[in-house]
Amino acid sequence: MSRDEQVAYRFLVRAADGRRSATWRVWTGSRNSRPTDDVYVAPRSLGGEVKVSLHRDGQCLYKLTQEANPRARLGDRQALQRWAIQEPVSGTAVRLGLRIRFPEDELVPQDGDDVGVAVVDAPPVGSVLMVLVLVSDKPMDVTTSDLEVLAVLERANGGQVAVVCLSPPGSRHLRGLSLTPTGLTALGDADSATWLFRPAGEPSAAAWQYIEAGDVAGVPLAYKCRVRTPWWRVPLVRPADLLLTYMNADTPRLTTNRAKAHHLNSVHGVYLRDELREAGQRLLPLGSLTSMTLLGAETVGRAYGGGMLKLEPGEADLLPVAAPDLLRAASGDLTRIRPAVASHLRAGRLLDAVALVDDVLLTGHLGVSPSQLSALRDAHANLTARRTARGNDTAPRP
Repeated sequence: MSRDEQVAYRFLVRAADGRRSATWRVWTGSRNSRPTDDVYVAPRSLGGEVKVSLHRDGQCLYKLTQEANPRARLGDRQALQRWAIQEPVSGTAVRLGLRIRFPEDELVPQDGDDVGVAVVDAPPVGSVLMVLVLVSDKPMDVTTSDLEVLAVLERANGGQVAVVCLSPPGSRHLRGLSLTPTGLTALGDADSATWLFRPAGEPSAAAWQYIEAGDVAGVPLAYKCRVRTPWWRVPLVRPADLLLTYMNADTPRLTTNRAKAHHLNSVHGVYLRDELREAGQRLLPLGSLTSMTLLGAETVGRAYGGGMLKLEPGEADLLPVAAPDLLRAASGDLTRIRPAVASHLRAGRLLDAVALVDDVLLTGHLGVSPSQLSALRDAHANLTARRTARGNDTAPRP
């Protein structure tokens, strides 16, 4: 076998906190052997008991392995599931063979030998990473693909298998007080996804090629795509005044949308009444950083996998934040502390930023006593500790 012929690829998906998926293997041949035309996919956690076979005639099987077959009853030795591989997209030889879903909240702590295993970064909190197995009877030009290609395997007929992944954007960049045009440009310069593909009229020839790449990847089969026509035109509302994160490791954040960026469903959009827009955009991100708001988020939000705090729109309506009159009365004091608050947030010191806002709003303008403020902070700390402890108390997956 040529050194250039890769016939197997092993990978796992891992989050920053160490939670991970099982190890998966995609292969067209065994070590030191020539590739075949068939493609096989299996998770290591099932111990060689089952695998998916994508055969060169287009038939796909989910079945017991040859090693497991003799131990099964005669009637159980047939394929557990059969299907036909999708037809190639017009003008290409590429077909979608298999789609594997990795929900972020289903990653768990577990031990495993990672030697020789590629590690794929987990998707943003609360979202799903998709790994696709694309099959072609001809070589694939993956260098011009807009997909993230993890590996390319060879087939005996001269074709190839591409293992690619699709991961949605998150909201890690919305942890400050505002999203500015300069900040949005910097995100793009750092290779973050900041542009939405959405032709307003008839797509160009290049746009149609991009749409066909989505067809190959099975994007039209996703729920949101199935319920709109055409599947690739995302409906948009006007840019929100503020952006609210809804999946959070610490607490929900309100960010002023100075960039006038459109938002999708990885964040919530907040729209202010005309008479409140100027003051709300300027002061509400600061006014939401109080111990009262942090405690309120723990009581109205929901705890999800990994100890994440999720805030749905109805729950966001219940979030206790500073009233307009209070923000106007404290405008000067809030403006004075804004640079220090922003500095603490950039450094990841959320509670230091909250302490500054507490001194202005809760203590200075509302007259909250030291003992009352201490009670709010203790209650928030206790609920946060309970949420994160529940998130970490997960049995390892076999």
